[in-house]
Amino acid sequence: MQRALLKVWKQDPARLARFDTAGDGTISLEEWEQARRAAGALAERAEDKRSRLPVLAHLTATGDKRQPFVISTDTQEDLASTLHLHTLWLTLAFIVVTVTAVASAPARFGGR
Repeated sequence: MQRALLKVWKQDPARLARFDTAGDGTISLEEWEQARRAAGALAERAEDKRSRLPVLAHLTATGDKRQPFVISTDTQEDLASTLHLHTLWLTLAFIVVTVTAVASAPARFGGR
């Protein structure tokens, strides 16, 4: 977040001018270090404030009467995406194991 703040400040001459303590229109290394410290402190306060916010859980009906709800800190789209990715990996693993088992069956059972 500190980098993002500094990037925004670089694009705003009025805000960056706050750190030009010499008043020469340029930011020296010392003045830039002061800006970095200020951005770091601001980012730290923002992160501290954000960490105190309650975690919002998403409660969603599944459509299955045996499992009526899913409780997650992820959004429904993120959860579905993760589960979809896991399904693809498990399917790939199943195919690899099956092909390996079929390919090794003749050697194991004395294929002729």
